[in-house]
Amino acid sequence: MTFSKYEQTIAYSRVFGLYVALCWLTGFFFFVLRLPLDSMVCFACFLLTPILLFNLAKYFRETKSGGELTYGQAFLLLFMSCAHASLLTAVGVWAYFNFLDSGAFVSLMETSLNAIDSELFESAYGMPKSEAMQMLSAFSELRPIDITFGYLLDSLFASVFISAIVALFVKKSSGANRYER
Repeated sequence: MTFSKYEQTIAYSRVFGLYVALCWLTGFFFFVLRLPLDSMVCFACFLLTPILLFNLAKYFRETKSGGELTYGQAFLLLFMSCAHASLLTAVGVWAYFNFLDSGAFVSLMETSLNAIDSELFESAYGMPKSEAMQMLSAFSELRPIDITFGYLLDSLFASVFISAIVALFVKKSSGANRYER
């Protein structure tokens, strides 16, 4: 890959990362603010991510890359898009927990845990309900920046796998360039 192709790929990954971040932030805010249809919107955003990434990379391949996109360039485009989205979403997560939450998320989780029968919880999750309450108590002591870094690391780790899989489907090269380096 030439330097100009690399620069172009990184530039478009920034823009595509904004679109992916908007998708992720929509799901996050529907979940934490308990807006109507929150679980369906979160699930839709989760399923929409690979589809959105595929369509963005396909757009890049067809319009900006001359109809060809190697696996490496596709992976770079997709991973950097997810990395930029992770950073933007982490800012949104930090802003929520730092300025808006004031303990509402933990009390919501606590209320949800208290509403479930102990035996049913243990059979469903394989741990005692008291242990889950202790984990929630430990979560409540985390600072917003700690929660944000945890989210950022998790999303970057997941981005590697999503990017590797979607890049397989979006790559396309001509027969003449297939064996050249």
